[in-house]
Amino acid sequence: GIYAVAAKFPALITIIEGFFFQAWQVSALETKDSTERDEFYSKIFNLLWLFAALLTCGLLIVIKLVVKIMVPEEYFFAWKFAPFLFVSAAISAIQSFLGVNYTVYKDSIGALRSTCIAAGLNLILNYFLIKILGIQGATIATLMSFIAVAVYRYLDTRKYVRIQIDNQ
Repeated sequence: GIYAVAAKFPALITIIEGFFFQAWQVSALETKDSTERDEFYSKIFNLLWLFAALLTCGLLIVIKLVVKIMVPEEYFFAWKFAPFLFVSAAISAIQSFLGVNYTVYKDSIGALRSTCIAAGLNLILNYFLIKILGIQGATIATLMSFIAVAVYRYLDTRKYVRIQIDNQ
């Protein structure tokens, strides 16, 4: 129950991402054969990362107050588990963005492979980390799995699109 309460708030990021990805899939398909495709994808990627990071930071600042107002007192400490889930939601946006490349280039095996890697890693990490850290172990396992799939998809989809990450 505590994990479910903690996960409700990061779901806001996922809902917002959903609107973006509806439009992104169309744009990605339209620019598939463009000579400026890599630049366009890179620009959108960096804007998405900035937006996800700022939204996550903003929500992290107010989460304790929001939980105090919206959740029964016995679930108040659920706010302590939300930070890893907020960051997971932001990383999920990145891996979803990269996953669109599998759709555009009709690589369902790549999408399946990356999803299976994340699922397997999540199961293994949950098994060990929940024993050690309890609920927080589950949040860390989720974060690590999303990071793993994002890194895998970034590297794997370079065969289609060369996204340049803005380090500034």
